[in-house]
Amino acid sequence: MSAIRVVVVDDEPLARRRIVRLLADRDEIEVVGEFGNGRKAALAIPEIDPDLLFLDVQMPEMGGFEVLESLSRSRPPVVIFVTAHDDYAVRAFEVHALDYIMKPFDDDRFEEALIHARAQLHLESGESLRRRLTGVVQALRDVDDDEPPHLPARPVGRWLEHLVVRSQDRAWFVRVADIDWVEAADYNVHIHTAERTYTTRETLSGLAERLDPRRFVRVHRSTIINIERLREIQPYFHGAYILVLQDGTEVRLSRSRRRALEEALGQSI
Repeated sequence: MSAIRVVVVDDEPLARRRIVRLLADRDEIEVVGEFGNGRKAALAIPEIDPDLLFLDVQMPEMGGFEVLESLSRSRPPVVIFVTAHDDYAVRAFEVHALDYIMKPFDDDRFEEALIHARAQLHLESGESLRRRLTGVVQALRDVDDDEPPHLPARPVGRWLEHLVVRSQDRAWFVRVADIDWVEAADYNVHIHTAERTYTTRETLSGLAERLDPRRFVRVHRSTIINIERLREIQPYFHGAYILVLQDGTEVRLSRSRRRALEEALGQSI
């Protein structure tokens, strides 16, 4: 299998050298370009034709989003944004399911982003990736700090059909239709299917915004269920209910979430 061709674009020499160092000695990766200037990178990238792009968001003369807008390819490179940007920009990356590393980043976070990028290269179509890159560029173009533009509540185009779940040494490709229920636990989210449970650092709220609400309902502050797996609804205390799933799992429906479930089911309970 050919090596993954990588270009690194960052105007800070220390940050750029650190990324290159973390990529060194990996047989499956070849760094084919380094740029400290967005304008030079934009001119060179079409010729280099990389698979993966580490792209600094804030650079003088030409920032990372302008670099992306200048590119025109049938399949764009997978992008890992390198940023010290504000929370609004980070939220935009999460909504559009794009990877980023915040400066200063640690080795573990870098490795997670790289694992996800490898999975995208193998599994994602060029059109899907282009749509998400376009979405984040549009969301963040000409941001006014006092009055930011509206950020979409879900990825442009459609709800998630597949989910890449990263662990320390591999990435799992999960069909959303196979998910039974999801729960938040500490700083992680556990995704339960009939075959196994996957753990990811994604927030429950972030995942909920990307799942089809006609199928997936947040029934508690820490729980989302696939209503196609719902078998039984049992009364509980003080207006709450216990939801029994097809595999016998019991989860609590809080009073405040009852209406959302009724809307998804199309009837009162």
